[in-house]
Amino acid sequence: MHKKERRWRTAIIASLAIAAVAIAACGQVSETDRQAKVQQEVEADIRSVIPDPARQAVVLNIHKRVQLLTKRMSEDQRLHDQALERLNANYDATEASFDDLRATRTAKVAACYDEALLLRAALVTATTDAEWKALEKARRQSFPTN
Repeated sequence: MHKKERRWRTAIIASLAIAAVAIAACGQVSETDRQAKVQQEVEADIRSVIPDPARQAVVLNIHKRVQLLTKRMSEDQRLHDQALERLNANYDATEASFDDLRATRTAKVAACYDEALLLRAALVTATTDAEWKALEKARRQSFPTN
């Protein structure tokens, strides 16, 4: 292969690598942008549906707490998955180790579920029936089911 061909081939490979990194970065940015947009939409819905500024503030605060709970639940799941992978990789892992991991996960899930129910009750208390119905989309985005 000639020097000129190698330079072109190297340039093309470098360009493709840069393009791949840029595409991957765009995907991450767009997901972050999407989440920020959803957050703004939910907050705008709350502000438009609830006329009382004091109750708006309460509902917005509850929404933020729900978002933090959701993030914590995702992080807990990620850490649990890592711990399970480590146990599975350990030939000497005992059944008791798996039982302990399951018990810890079960307790965390139950605590998060209890917290979610408390936050839901607080939302019910802070809204009227008509506001509750009008905020259905915001609730679905605050309490994701997937």
